[in-house]
Amino acid sequence: KWDGYRTVAYIDNGKVTLRSRNNKSFDEKFYPIHQALKQWKIRAVVDGEIIVANEKGISNFGDLQNWRSEADGRLHFYIFDLLWHDGYNLMPLPLTERREQLRSIIPVDNDYISMSDNFEATGEEFFEAANKMGLEGIIAKEADSPYVPGTRSKAWLKIKTQQRQEAIICGYTKNENTSRRFSALLLGLYEGGELQYIGPVGTGFSDNMQTELLKKLKP
Repeated sequence: KWDGYRTVAYIDNGKVTLRSRNNKSFDEKFYPIHQALKQWKIRAVVDGEIIVANEKGISNFGDLQNWRSEADGRLHFYIFDLLWHDGYNLMPLPLTERREQLRSIIPVDNDYISMSDNFEATGEEFFEAANKMGLEGIIAKEADSPYVPGTRSKAWLKIKTQQRQEAIICGYTKNENTSRRFSALLLGLYEGGELQYIGPVGTGFSDNMQTELLKKLKP
């Protein structure tokens, strides 16, 4: 399981649009990926995840949230599905067939783009390997499943390794031009008796949860 931003890329022979799961543009935010995809001279729609990896190759969501330029870490776009290619809608096809076509067109000389490999192992073995590596979790997919946009399907299962860390909510931010009550919570923890900032958390809050949290934060 890549700890990054789910991204759909629309590619039309050098013209590229990157969209988040909430249909927000990533074109400017992640400009190295946008530029790299322009070099991929195909007509296709692909699904994947943009990450920032540490020196061990493990993705770090906090680094991705704080990413502003290449000085903040190296971006990578791992592609795991091909939805449309050269005029053909591939979403009804089995996952194995979509990935076979994706493998045949994935660029081999692009430092920013890779195909996210699959591993035909037992769930227990794969989960244990992910846990030992300190990864967030694994994704299990039915090999013959179609692609169903906008719907959470039991054909794709997310299994987290359940790593947890209690943190203190120290404040929150609110970005301009947003309807959300807050953009991110600012978290900290005590180390050696001193409160240390450990980063923002901005996902997973419903409107009702944001309202309740702000009531508790106001005092």
